[in-house]
Amino acid sequence: MDNIRRTFPRNGERILRSLAWALTLTGLSVDASLAQSSTGSVNGVASDPSGLALSGAAVTLESFDRGEKRTTITNTAGLFEFVLMPPGFSARDAREVQSVTRFTW
Repeated sequence: MDNIRRTFPRNGERILRSLAWALTLTGLSVDASLAQSSTGSVNGVASDPSGLALSGAAVTLESFDRGEKRTTITNTAGLFEFVLMPPGFSARDAREVQSVTRFTW
């Protein structure tokens, strides 16, 4: 009976050590996966050839692989931003303008 009592804690310790290592390795792999991102952002300024900001211009990004388009409208300073964009989108044509307002002083 003494022999059984001595081997049981050793087996239990081995199981606990294995469990601790498994949890440690799992924790390390989760941290590494959180550091990677599968989305990005695109921002810029839309302007005409003379450098004036285009307010209200529609800027379109297109994914030819997926057949998707995403469009945003520039603000009064001509700024635009796309956030949380998956890979594969690109700006092919920036001539799409809805109502353009030019500010001149």
